[in-house]
Amino acid sequence: MTGTGFQPQIFTFDLATAGSQKIDLAAGSFRFINCEDASGALSLNGKVSAKIGQADGTAIAMRLNNALIGRTSRHVKLSWEAQTGLTATFLFSPSEAEFDMDATPPAQLVVGDLASAVSAANVAVGTSEVVAAAANASRKAVTVKSLSTNAGQIYLGATGLATTDGFELSPGEAYTFTNTTAAIYAISDTAAQAVRVISE
Repeated sequence: MTGTGFQPQIFTFDLATAGSQKIDLAAGSFRFINCEDASGALSLNGKVSAKIGQADGTAIAMRLNNALIGRTSRHVKLSWEAQTGLTATFLFSPSEAEFDMDATPPAQLVVGDLASAVSAANVAVGTSEVVAAAANASRKAVTVKSLSTNAGQIYLGATGLATTDGFELSPGEAYTFTNTTAAIYAISDTAAQAVRVISE
């Protein structure tokens, strides 16, 4: 895409498959203004990387409502990994002054840079293993707590879990898993127990 003396322009890119796009416009600023899923709903998960100028260098990761402003550059290259069902929209402006689009979506203020929103659940646990927390590729951490009213021990681990090899929680105890996106299973040595699970 090339041009000179242009007015502010909007470009939309399909992120469903990995790709890249060179923008040959003398842009002084550009902004990642929107990301939508296949249903047209706002998504906070889209990510596109940008390189400015001809020189090789580290790409700058951009997400919704991120902007790059500075000395006018004629060459911008955007690249992205496959992100199924997402489209990203960018605004390119010839001026080094920020285009008047400073309002941050309220949802962005709520979740910031979190991979996902915080969620909590109550999970019934018996003498057969159950999924306490499903696999989640964007999860940052998950805490599993055995209710203080439980009568038996809770055991945590991967599928195939048994009371002889799981990580043991007594009533009222909790454990936080970080840097794991795998499913977490629970089992008890007593029927009709429960755990509370909170993840982000």
